[in-house]
Amino acid sequence: PRVDYLTNTNGSLLLEPQRTNLITYSEDLSNWSSENVTNGSNVTTSPDGTQNADTIIDSATTTRHINYESFSGNLATERTLSVYAKQNNLRYLFLSVTNSGDSNCYSAIFDLQSGIVSATKVNGTATNSASIISIGDGWYRCIISGTMTTATDSYFSMIGTSDRSGFTGSLQNNNAPIYTGSSQSIYLWGAQLEEGSYATSYIPTSGTTVTRLQDTSSTTGLSSVIGQTEGTMYIDFTYKGLEDVNNMTSLSDGGVSNRVQLNISSSGIGALIVSNGVTSFTSSNTSLVVGNRYKVAVKYKVNDFALWINGTETSTDTLGDVPLNLNRFSFAFTNGTAFHFNQTVSASLLYKTALTNTELATLTT
Repeated sequence: PRVDYLTNTNGSLLLEPQRTNLITYSEDLSNWSSENVTNGSNVTTSPDGTQNADTIIDSATTTRHINYESFSGNLATERTLSVYAKQNNLRYLFLSVTNSGDSNCYSAIFDLQSGIVSATKVNGTATNSASIISIGDGWYRCIISGTMTTATDSYFSMIGTSDRSGFTGSLQNNNAPIYTGSSQSIYLWGAQLEEGSYATSYIPTSGTTVTRLQDTSSTTGLSSVIGQTEGTMYIDFTYKGLEDVNNMTSLSDGGVSNRVQLNISSSGIGALIVSNGVTSFTSSNTSLVVGNRYKVAVKYKVNDFALWINGTETSTDTLGDVPLNLNRFSFAFTNGTAFHFNQTVSASLLYKTALTNTELATLTT
């Protein structure tokens, strides 16, 4: 398994969907097209600990200052552009994804001194979200996500520089700031363009696109450690957003007739317990916020079911039977092949008893 230490010093299980980095030279800006910038190669230490980070240096001309790559595809597909950046003697980074005519694009300016998204802008019917993540030593991962129109057309990912924090003053049609450069620079490394609503972990490329496969995790033969007459399933995770219509974690017999299931959908967090094909417990959903951490527990016992989220009991039921012959745990649907739990998991625990309300409150707080 891959373990992420970015937001948890103890480490979190990193479960991610299949993604492809569409940028073919993620660490070598000299292979990108450029306008009014020069790029220095391997000038400083990157976030991977080696001296392979580049610089983007603005030219002493009054125009836009960008590197870009071109692609073709359905513009309505949600895509995410990200890059690791660090201030040298230039403070502001510009990112944009735009169609060939600049009529639809989503853009952002990042303040690498303050570590904030300082401005966002869209053209046409585009949608846009942006974020910035500090990873230490002055490095930030700068991220924009969005969609454009429904047409299939050429489009461009752009990484450039800005002399100001907002989309004020003179701009190109694609929102790139127009200003007079002065040979100042930003350190860059690890560019990634992927189809999806959020940035996943970095996928290096060096001449071709690269695909990272779906992370999966499931274990069978667990009947001796799963409560058969009563039990509690607990998961502690940070919500990143949805890649599929559902994300699930489950106990089951390998089928759908007997299962304990926690699921995430666009409606929020819910639970479902089925015994011999009959639903014993189903919960109302609780909404989710991207970036927030959730501690969730579902308990099951004959005529005693409950869902707890972040210290609060959100749903209960006092009528129903428990599932039979539970022997499998999966960060996915019961068969382990669909609705994978694409979140960052800090902990997952199984108890062979239905915990008390006091224990559940303590566990999920």
